[in-house]
Amino acid sequence: MVSKDDKPQVEEIEKKDVTRQEDKQKEDKQKAVKQKEPKPKADMTGEFTVSDVKIEGKDGTYKVTGRVTGKLEKLYYSVEDGHHELVYGAEVPVKGNTFTLSLQFNKKKLPSNGTLILFMYTKNGDKITPVHTSALQQFGP
Repeated sequence: MVSKDDKPQVEEIEKKDVTRQEDKQKEDKQKAVKQKEPKPKADMTGEFTVSDVKIEGKDGTYKVTGRVTGKLEKLYYSVEDGHHELVYGAEVPVKGNTFTLSLQFNKKKLPSNGTLILFMYTKNGDKITPVHTSALQQFGP
């Protein structure tokens, strides 16, 4: 039987258990997100990879940074929402082994419901080889 003096201790223990459960749920979500992140992909010859891609920003203004490892002549990107291309065939400015993209879109051109997607690829003549894909932002419910 729990006495009146023990009741605050029981409540404190219950609060700690709830906090531990919430922390565990957050940790599980973070692990799930990390597992969903695409692994670096090499081009068809296996000579380079795009990795460590980080995306900051929202609502039409984004900063994308990352690394390129290995031999690379040119890297290109496109941005679309699945229905409309907002950018097509722009060159990624690679300096050394890093890149930074500063992207700005008119809010009227952003989807009200959908995902804004960044595609990175190489071109050899008419042949396009995808090397990285990331969601810039999810819109809608």
